[in-house]
Amino acid sequence: MSNTPRRKRSGGGPGSAQTRSIGRAIVRAGIRGLSAGVGFKWIGVAGLVLVAVVLHQIPYPVDVTLHVTTERVNFSLIGPDETVLRGLSLTSLALLETTQLRLALEDVRELGRTLVRAGEEATLDADQRGARLVVRSANGLRLERLTLAPGTQLEIYADRVGQVFVVVRRGRASQIQLGLFGRVSLEATGMRLVRGNGQAIEFATPGPAHELDAKPASRSPILEPVGDRQFTLVLGFGGRAEQAGQDGLRLPFSSQLKITSLDFTRQEKVGERSAVRHLWIDPVVPMERALRSVYLDVPGNEVFRLESVQVVGDGLVCDIAGRPSALKVGKAGPGQDLVPSMLKYSLDHIVVRMLCKPIGFC
Repeated sequence: MSNTPRRKRSGGGPGSAQTRSIGRAIVRAGIRGLSAGVGFKWIGVAGLVLVAVVLHQIPYPVDVTLHVTTERVNFSLIGPDETVLRGLSLTSLALLETTQLRLALEDVRELGRTLVRAGEEATLDADQRGARLVVRSANGLRLERLTLAPGTQLEIYADRVGQVFVVVRRGRASQIQLGLFGRVSLEATGMRLVRGNGQAIEFATPGPAHELDAKPASRSPILEPVGDRQFTLVLGFGGRAEQAGQDGLRLPFSSQLKITSLDFTRQEKVGERSAVRHLWIDPVVPMERALRSVYLDVPGNEVFRLESVQVVGDGLVCDIAGRPSALKVGKAGPGQDLVPSMLKYSLDHIVVRMLCKPIGFC
């Protein structure tokens, strides 16, 4: 046997260990790079989801016009003292539940008995809380102007005989100017007739209610139901609302009247009920997909413009414009919000209109 030591067999020649080390390093770097790439992708996806969630929570108010057929509408006035109604021809006008009211008259008669002679003047004053005055004229009666202060709350509705009720709450500094032509018929309840020297004139009939025939001392008397208590103005049209048909009788509200606290509900014993009969909203809900008998709720601090109100039968057709941050509708109560979110608006107006439509995919 030879004593020559056996040479240890190498594993692949010079530098093979270094080659394996470099290979392992490359593999590890590749795995780390792949992992990093996958991580960045997931971070990007999560970021997009987060942005989408945030944009979905932010409303994108758009200019809308509410076309509402309703039993009644409630709102508050904002801005300076406002002439709400102007130049409205009537057959009768009633003031109900008023606390302070004065109307100068001459040549006053009750059941044929002269209470105030021609040429003499007396004043018809509210004598108690809840006084009532109804004015009728065969020769012509106009509501020249109804002026109300900011913050005044109004509730407007019509009845089956075509009368329009305007309930005024917190009506500070209210003024009602009439246009009267010739003699008028008056129904006065809870009022008294007083001469200029303060002497009370006895009516011809007992009780709180009296029917008078008189000549107004002025053709344009101004009635001022002073105080913070509510009063109701009843506008009679003598069947003109019914004769107007489907087009309705337009109430001449001040142009671009600014309102807030918009509400379309009525109070019942069981709570609030929707007064909306028919609703479409330009451009959110087209007329051909109008909603019927739904609740409509908007934030109380939103400002709108009352563009028109028409009396059709025992209902009102209102056109109201604004830029609300929410418009909730539903059958059982306010539910779905019709104001689009930033996400929906972006998808509809940017992706669809700017990307899809030009290339013909939408």
